[in-house]
Amino acid sequence: MIARPTQFFAVLLMFCMTQAFLEAQDSHPSVPWTLDHLNLEGYHKHALLNGGPGVRVPKVDHLEALGLTYDIIETRNCDSQRDMYRDLFIGSHFDKNGMLFYPDGTNRFALMVVGGAVGEGNINDDCNNLPSGDDWKGGGGVFTLFLKRNRNLLGQSGQYVFDQFLKRGGAYSGFCAGSSIMAYRSLDITNYRDVGVDNASWLFERTGDQLAPYLGDQIEFHGIPTFGGGKLPTEDGIPVGADVLFEGTHIESNGVWQTAPLVWSWEKNDEDYGRMVVSGAHPETVSTGFGLTAAMYTYALDGGGGITVKSDPLQNGVAREMVRETEENQPEYTKIGDKQIHHFTFEVNDSRDRYLLLELAGAPNQNGGEPYDFRLYLNKDRPAFPSDHLHMGQGSLSDKTIYLENLNTLADGTWYVGVELFTTVELVENDWDEVYYTGPIEVLNGIAYELTATWRDRPILTCQESISNLTVGARLVQNTPNTITWESACLDEDARVTIDLLPTDGAQPRTLASAVSAVDGRFIWDTDQDPGSYHLRVTANHDATVQATSVPFTIVAPEPLIHVFSQSSMVDGTLHFDDCKYGIPCQSTLTLSNTGTAFSLVGASVVDAAGNPGNVFRMTSPDQTQPLVMPFPAHLFLDLGGRSSATLQLTYSGGKYPGVYYLELQSTRGTLEYQRINLCVNCR
Repeated sequence: MIARPTQFFAVLLMFCMTQAFLEAQDSHPSVPWTLDHLNLEGYHKHALLNGGPGVRVPKVDHLEALGLTYDIIETRNCDSQRDMYRDLFIGSHFDKNGMLFYPDGTNRFALMVVGGAVGEGNINDDCNNLPSGDDWKGGGGVFTLFLKRNRNLLGQSGQYVFDQFLKRGGAYSGFCAGSSIMAYRSLDITNYRDVGVDNASWLFERTGDQLAPYLGDQIEFHGIPTFGGGKLPTEDGIPVGADVLFEGTHIESNGVWQTAPLVWSWEKNDEDYGRMVVSGAHPETVSTGFGLTAAMYTYALDGGGGITVKSDPLQNGVAREMVRETEENQPEYTKIGDKQIHHFTFEVNDSRDRYLLLELAGAPNQNGGEPYDFRLYLNKDRPAFPSDHLHMGQGSLSDKTIYLENLNTLADGTWYVGVELFTTVELVENDWDEVYYTGPIEVLNGIAYELTATWRDRPILTCQESISNLTVGARLVQNTPNTITWESACLDEDARVTIDLLPTDGAQPRTLASAVSAVDGRFIWDTDQDPGSYHLRVTANHDATVQATSVPFTIVAPEPLIHVFSQSSMVDGTLHFDDCKYGIPCQSTLTLSNTGTAFSLVGASVVDAAGNPGNVFRMTSPDQTQPLVMPFPAHLFLDLGGRSSATLQLTYSGGKYPGVYYLELQSTRGTLEYQRINLCVNCR
């Protein structure tokens, strides 16, 4: 038997060792059921694998077998990573109520999973020391205290976050420490205390039919380890809200059989409350428990979720402004989060009102980038989703409309509108094992939009102001004219637009023009921009939401009009002068070829690395030309008429020591064109 403390301190000192003795698994098996009966749309991801200070995350194989998407947050128990976890999970300035919730307070994940304890040593503040399996600092107790003591900017603790996730329909599953943290006098989610069991390999036997829809006739699972786990206390009867799913048995060292409830569910008597399905042992760590673990996740999801419909219906012709911030505590009018779906209703009671115009106007990008991607869905008598709708909005990325003329031919009932913000972020890990969101992170605090439903007995003006089909060449040559075109609809003749150049790397945009006719749909740009990758954006000056963004294009430098060839040591633009000795000149001859038609004169100069004239080289050429007075300085001028060639001999008269110089070639076409050749003396 493993020595256990009193029940009061059991949670704080519970060491559910999932790090050691884990059975290796190859490719994960499949499961014989699907989640098709569940509607899991409207979440950022389906599941969050939560490994805060003192606990770790289970394997992802079970989620992948169920076809569930997931995010992972895992941290070691040291200062910088604890701070990272607090800001990401509980909340920060960038995400006020934390990664579990959308701005209006609804759940951002359908399922949360917490695994067993992590054994960690005395890790310093820099998170440098490796964990020691003999010096335990982790466990459910560390995690519990952390959640209780840390708060976000709204004053909400991590304990509050856990509780609210279940109150708002979240599904929860945990193993060992992941179950014990939910106990009474831990996070106080449930009404029972933690009780320990032997550290042994157990036989699990099904006690009811709750998991039969997934497991079928399978009623036993062998070889499930506990690693110092816990059981559901039933000495005084099964706690209110709990339901035993599997009993575990094993033979103690004295030959006596021990039996304990090791898999159970728990939920409150509240139809909106989510379902918790946990185990005090570790079926998630062994292949023999794979089906059981997947069934636990599925059963938890079956008891969670639920769709939140805004209780304030849309009014005829009245714009619904979804602009409130999280801290204003007005969920009916709060901004929308990433991959979230807001649900609305309206009713048309007069059969003469056969015309409907549904309009969605999303807020412009807060950072001047690509518009946010909004989606609009319409359904009858049930909520509208990407996979279940009668009509889908059309238009630009941020603005969508639905126009119908046959409402009176459909049965009476309630119309449902779904608004989705498809723009999202990605969770990534840096070199210090810290995770953070990347992308348009402003979506975490929500993006504003306006929704209007108008129904009448006569046609409704459906012309929507728009700018679209913004087009420019895929590959532009620097400092050459290029035509930018776009299409506009329903804009006034005197409407003006601003044209911005947006680097794809997120650098500061540049305004190319600010008062161009919107309806002309044409602008000639001289492409005076450094080479690189860019977008163009055209925005109506009177309404920043009316805009279009081009696909990416590249700007490249013009091809050099003077090509240089050498039959000697010319390698990758560098002309080598090898084995030069004191007092003995080194020579090389270059051929200069003009690839254009308008160039007639080329000036040649030699400079040192600092750009000063180099006096150790002498240049001669049979093609030298006059006059010598030119619009730029040079040591020698060559006649290079249209598509002709000339020779240039370079003689090095310096010492034997290595040196680097540059040959600069310039020609005129109203502007200067340059090509620089490296001259390397005794460099190799």
